[in-house]
Amino acid sequence: SPNPSPKQVELPETLLVERAREQYGKRIRQRQEGATTEEEQAEVKQMLSWEAFQAYLEQERAELTRTLQLSFSLEAVAEAEGLQLDPQALQDNLEMHISERMRQGEDKECLMELKADPAFRNVFEAQYVREVVLRWVIDHAEVEWTD
Repeated sequence: SPNPSPKQVELPETLLVERAREQYGKRIRQRQEGATTEEEQAEVKQMLSWEAFQAYLEQERAELTRTLQLSFSLEAVAEAEGLQLDPQALQDNLEMHISERMRQGEDKECLMELKADPAFRNVFEAQYVREVVLRWVIDHAEVEWTD
């Protein structure tokens, strides 16, 4: 018999909107920093409308939904299995990540600002949790070989 499809997590609209707002705000800030011509500055102003945000939300809705559902699923596994995050290991991984990016030639000052940015730290921690959970799943998976 076919495997049942995984249960989809119903996401509140407010959560989707909030995540979209975070990402859209980041996109606007990046554009503002790079806007040198009047035309580019006018494009940034157009992005500040409610209609532009709504268009972005609809364009990104499927990807935002998938990402949030995955996050909830991973958190549920971590909670169900009592997986604890080691704060020191998280910090060590963050330091290694920043050091590696410096080694590759990225600007040290920008990376220090990034490291202090709570939004970046949240994303990094979420990625770390994902890796911890997936490692646990792989270590505890029961594999059945079929012909």
